[in-house]
Amino acid sequence: MKTLLITAALCAPLVAQGGVTATATPYGQDCFNLYATATAPLIGTMCYVSIQNAPTPITTLSIGSSDSSTWYGPLPMSLTPVGMPTCWLLQSNDLTHTNTVNTFWPNVIMHGIDIPNQNTLLGLSAYVQAVSYAPTINSAGAVTSNGVSLLIGNQ
Repeated sequence: MKTLLITAALCAPLVAQGGVTATATPYGQDCFNLYATATAPLIGTMCYVSIQNAPTPITTLSIGSSDSSTWYGPLPMSLTPVGMPTCWLLQSNDLTHTNTVNTFWPNVIMHGIDIPNQNTLLGLSAYVQAVSYAPTINSAGAVTSNGVSLLIGNQ
């Protein structure tokens, strides 16, 4: 929460100068070719996160406020100790999002994140990562995608 408040205070001058450009930037390593991308997170719209190459249609999004630390420790964090070799936790895992808006499995699974029309959200960052059920790939029965860094904007 402190990160969000500090970010909002630092971005106030950007808003005063005309706005914040929304961005969605992939980062980090995917696991077993599970790949995530997203549309720009504009206030008052839906941000669509697209997950490609999911081994099953059962996929959720993990949403975090940080890409550098979590209460588990520093990020990125290897998930090998929990039975997911070559998989990484890339964000702080603060929320789980299950709002699948379209499933075109096996090609694409799409999640929608509603971004409220609130100027106080301008300049805030969030980090998303997909987790997909994969019962035959590893002992944990799950794989993770790359991360997508979202910067909420109005342009």
